[in-house]
Amino acid sequence: GLFSWFCHSLRSSTTQSAALISEDRGVSLLLMIDGASAMTTIASSQDLHAKLMAPEAMKRVLALHAVEVEADKATATAVVKAFNDFAARGIPFYSPQDPHYQEWVGKAVGYWEQLHGGAKAPRRAAAKRHA
Repeated sequence: GLFSWFCHSLRSSTTQSAALISEDRGVSLLLMIDGASAMTTIASSQDLHAKLMAPEAMKRVLALHAVEVEADKATATAVVKAFNDFAARGIPFYSPQDPHYQEWVGKAVGYWEQLHGGAKAPRRAAAKRHA
C-alpha cells in the first residue's frame, strides 16, 4: 500500500534509506533518515492528533503507520477493517486550516480511540465554513 510505496521511495533515494525490523508477530518501523533513526509510538489520542497536524510530512506518515501496525496486531474486527480501508486511501493534502483535513485527522483519532477501547480525548471543533 501507501507505506510500501513510501519505503520504496526512501530506498531509492541516495541520502535516505528505510528498513523494517521484524519483532515476534508484528512489525516495528525503523526509518533511517540522513543517519538518524526514528521509532514512532502513539501515547494518546492527543499525541496522534498532534503528529497528524504536524507540518513535517514524516511525522504524519510515521503516525499513521504506527496506527496501522497497531491495527495489524489487533483481533480482526469491523473497526480494524474500517481503519485499514481508511488508511489505504492515504494521507490527504496537508492543509491544517482546511475543514476536510481536520475531519480526516478526527477520523484517524476516532479509529485510534476505538482500537484502544474508547480512550477518548477532548476534540477541537473544526472551523465552520461560512456561506
